[in-house]
Amino acid sequence: MASPTSLFEELKRRNVFRVGLLYVVGGWLLLQVADVLFSVMQLPDWSLSLMFALLALGLPMALVFAWAFEMTPEGLKREHEVDRDTSITPVTGRRIDRITLVVVVIGVLYLIGDSLLRPGAVVQQQPAATVSPQPVATDASVAVLPFADFSAGGDQGHFADGLADTLLHMLAQVDGLRVAARTSSFAFRDTELPVTEIAEQLNVATILEGSVQASDDRLRIIAQLIDSTDGSHLWSGTFDRAAADIFATQDEIANEVVRAMRLEVMNEESRVRADGGTDNLEAYNAYLLGRALIERRTAETIAQSADRFREAIRLDPDYALALAELALSWVLLHDSSSTYGTLSHDAVYAEAFPLLERALEIAPDLSEAHAILGLLMTHGGDKAAARTRLATAIELNPNNAQARAWYSMEIDDPDLQLETLRVAHQLDPVSLVVSINLASQLARGGELEEARQVLERTESLHPGNPMVGLGYATLALLSGDTAEAIRRLKPIWDAGDTVRGVARLTYVWLTVAIGDEETLRAVDLRAGPIAAMLAVASGNMDEPVAVARGRLAERPEAIELQAGLAISLALAGNNVESAELFRKILDRPEEEQLAYFTSMDGQQADYLPVVTGATVLRTVGEEAGATRLITLARRLLEDATQQRSAIGQPEAMLAGLTALEGEYELAIARLADAIDKGFIAGWLLDVSPNFAALRNAPGYEAQRQRIRVNVDRIRAELGMTPLLEHDE
Repeated sequence: MASPTSLFEELKRRNVFRVGLLYVVGGWLLLQVADVLFSVMQLPDWSLSLMFALLALGLPMALVFAWAFEMTPEGLKREHEVDRDTSITPVTGRRIDRITLVVVVIGVLYLIGDSLLRPGAVVQQQPAATVSPQPVATDASVAVLPFADFSAGGDQGHFADGLADTLLHMLAQVDGLRVAARTSSFAFRDTELPVTEIAEQLNVATILEGSVQASDDRLRIIAQLIDSTDGSHLWSGTFDRAAADIFATQDEIANEVVRAMRLEVMNEESRVRADGGTDNLEAYNAYLLGRALIERRTAETIAQSADRFREAIRLDPDYALALAELALSWVLLHDSSSTYGTLSHDAVYAEAFPLLERALEIAPDLSEAHAILGLLMTHGGDKAAARTRLATAIELNPNNAQARAWYSMEIDDPDLQLETLRVAHQLDPVSLVVSINLASQLARGGELEEARQVLERTESLHPGNPMVGLGYATLALLSGDTAEAIRRLKPIWDAGDTVRGVARLTYVWLTVAIGDEETLRAVDLRAGPIAAMLAVASGNMDEPVAVARGRLAERPEAIELQAGLAISLALAGNNVESAELFRKILDRPEEEQLAYFTSMDGQQADYLPVVTGATVLRTVGEEAGATRLITLARRLLEDATQQRSAIGQPEAMLAGLTALEGEYELAIARLADAIDKGFIAGWLLDVSPNFAALRNAPGYEAQRQRIRVNVDRIRAELGMTPLLEHDE
């Protein structure tokens, strides 16, 4: 028997190692070429696997062949037939080396070309807390429709909804799979539209639908995955299980769906799972009832949902999703203009934050919890922290349309804000709130026709919903039709007892501007600086000041509440105390001041703190502070006037600031520009301290008369008596 050393030398002499290396390198290059060609030829997915298996089987055969045969000048011969003295194996070996080198060079060139030419190969470095608006490809996308309740008693509707909702949540955890949002997919409940049309409206490639039958402690769940292109079934399954096995059944269905879609997500790390869920069926049912209630978005149903979530948590204290949703119910009962309750921020924070902290302790990657924490921080005025949390939520689950919509509110760049809303709308095209926000942002960006198309589609999906009027009102204001804006906003006003939302505040702002002060009586003075400004029109500032004092007493260090009280005091004529509060703000670190004063999102009160501060400090002789704020306010307002404004507010405030600096001619020109852009709040010019210098400018009365004429024109369009004729 040959020694190991002599065997190794013989393998080298017969070029067995060289042949093996050439075979492996050549086989790899062949597989790369086949991967491209098989895709173009639309061969089945297993074709490449078959080719790899055949190549693997061929390797030992090639090695045996290299051992047994030798290439000679006369052709191929068996090795034992070749005289060792005349053997040319060294020459053959060098040829094999050259061929191997050529194949390796070709392979390297292929890799370089693939890395340079592959789409998306170059990734831009994103700054912290920034979300790319890039949507996920639509071929790996699914919408989960509400499951039908086929139980004899028809009493399992909430359970069927919950099953579909949970499957939706589980599928949304899969990297690379875009899942239509619940509000969009559930809007097609009981519809008679064909599946292909539903998929087109939701912009997805597949639809998951099914049914539930319950009998005693048994469940029958039928689920089917449908191709949107032709309505064919990609997969279907029937699951007869004990009710206690529902959670394992959900896992089974979700994984079968992903497998049917041929996504490479079935390894141990990326297997579909419901993060933050529960194995307790009673807790699960309580959670489902809570979700159904909180989606209705009224103060009453939100409070009722909190009771259900508490029950779910009592049954399973580690139910992270229920903890997060209970926190959301507290956040939605905040007393801000965009929520539904009357609770102060301190009260909301004290209840919501520990719940979210606990949820994230149990499930650190729970996107919903990060998003709700971001929303809580938004209402607390911490814009940077809110942006970071919401960005994290989106990174963890790119399908979280609600997180994207909330994130858009924290973006200062109008273009990026619009792109973010576009993606949120793509993920949740039926969502009322997302659609209205998108239409409004499109209108502000000058895309009036596209905004109208979005609104018309939204109106067809939500017929009779008064909130659609907000989008149409914004469109009307940007088109110069104030009367139409008032008509569109009136149903929103009529739908509520108090003025709390931006839409209702805008309605009051416009109706007061045209001389209808009846709506002032319903203004909720907790709605912030805009409400305080409106209170000036009624001549009673005592209550706004008292409310602002009370809120600041709860959070003495909150910069937005210090500014809120300072503004109310200035509007009430108390410049001394107002100036003291503005000095406190200016004593803060510069970054903190700028973060507050520059956190603009297009609302008319955004510029009020910095302009009021500049005016008050100039009035009391605090020149250093006044100069700092005047410089900042001028920059902010000049930037704002370059964007579309619905009611000319930035232009009017810039006119007042310019007059404060003694540039009266330029101030009047800017006031004229504001009026050209729709500014009609003459009452504000008459009473606000921010316009005291402007009221002394030559030419002011002529511009004030222009506003009166415009107001009469609007009143006539609304069938109201003209004020000028009435005064005569």
